Amino acid sequence: MKKWLFLGLIVLLVCILLPMGAGAAGANTNVTANVVQVLDLQTNGSISNWQLAVGDNYNTSAALAVNSTGDWAVTAQDAQDFGKTTGIGYLANWTGSAWGIGNLSTPLQVKTTANGTYISLTGTAQGLDTGGAKSAYYDQMTFWQHVNYGDTLLKGSNIYRIMVQFTGNLM
Repeated sequence: MKKWLFLGLIVLLVCILLPMGAGAAGANTNVTANVVQVLDLQTNGSISNWQLAVGDNYNTSAALAVNSTGDWAVTAQDAQDFGKTTGIGYLANWTGSAWGIGNLSTPLQVKTTANGTYISLTGTAQGLDTGGAKSAYYDQMTFWQHVNYGDTLLKGSNIYRIMVQFTGNLM
């Protein structure tokens, strides 16, 4: 009998403490979302002290790295830094603090492995590479510089220099 009384008390407590739906209320929240378009563009590596010989010279020390949530395109151009007004697209005479007189006779060219087509650098954006939504897209770049016998050997600490600007755009 004690057993039944004890079991009855437990059932009564459960019924009192846990409502059987009477007076219960509920609500819903609708959540909608879109992924924001994001493009992260980086260049890895640099080229310094490139020893150019007469003829074709290639350098693969730099790469393009892209993370994107959508379709993208990357362009390249001469950044025309430090007020560069002549020799745009060319490796030009740099004194260490200003542009000197003269540049190589052919423009610097660049391509990515995926694209495979060289573009000559100019003062305006040239299409370099395209792709879709990717995480950690990495593509090697090849720079090509042709040197002619008529190109000037610079004196002193002057060097041939260009700053290449890469720009990424979501499409």
